[in-house]
Amino acid sequence: MTFDNSLNFNTSIGLEGLPKLSCQLTSHTTMAIPQKKTLVLEIPITALANFKQTAEEFTQSLRLAAAVKWYEQGLLSQERAAEIAGLCREDFLMALRPFAISPFQYSAAEILKEAGYDS
Repeated sequence: MTFDNSLNFNTSIGLEGLPKLSCQLTSHTTMAIPQKKTLVLEIPITALANFKQTAEEFTQSLRLAAAVKWYEQGLLSQERAAEIAGLCREDFLMALRPFAISPFQYSAAEILKEAGYDS
């Protein structure tokens, strides 16, 4: 299996006359693994100043935040969320703590009901 990843950043002036940063992440794998898509996000450079991160750090933070939120909403499994975040499953579970998100997708009432203790 081979991996070919590239991360490109460009700065330009947006429609509002403000500087903006474009980040394009391209990742390709060869073998029987599904191909990944390239997404381009245009974010004003001034917005990055609030986070005090490099463009690369901001990209990783954005991937993690999206994966955590989608996991919290039950849209993704732990495995898929970890994949989107660019982490192994164990690291993804550890990354949930700062967001105050439980690694368990079931409420206490649902677990009790499943175990036969109807409340």
